[in-house]
Amino acid sequence: MKNFSMILVSVLVFGLSISAVAGDHKGKCTASAEECLNKQVAYFQKTAWDGINVDLGEGKPMTVKAVTADSPGSKAGIQAGDILVSLNGAKLKGMSDKKLVETMGAIKIGEVATYIVKRGHDKQKVKVTMTEIPMEMAAKYVGKHMIKGHAGETVASY
Repeated sequence: MKNFSMILVSVLVFGLSISAVAGDHKGKCTASAEECLNKQVAYFQKTAWDGINVDLGEGKPMTVKAVTADSPGSKAGIQAGDILVSLNGAKLKGMSDKKLVETMGAIKIGEVATYIVKRGHDKQKVKVTMTEIPMEMAAKYVGKHMIKGHAGETVASY
């Protein structure tokens, strides 16, 4: 049961990270289910989370779609509709998914991430103290990936 709980704590940053870490290839994960879970646990135990969900689009501004209640982003004042201009000095508009995962991955749990946020015509600096992803969020993303990427596989009992 302890190992299962650790697996549940493992997932997110962005849905993108699961695919990057686990080896997702056109909807089917290339790792075995057990390898995939182990990779997710290892990666997400050290990955910081801000609770900010963005609308990604090549060449488009990074617009906040939603902010998880009581998340670091909501506590810092980030709101749906905000445009994230930069993160720790890196411009976000047009940033590739891979580069975004790398940029977010460089931020550690407990560190402060500095966003420049555009709301209406005003820009402001917002400091977000990153945390570990909550277990219920991790379970949601692990479950989605396992169903999509490993349907039909047998996982060793934990």
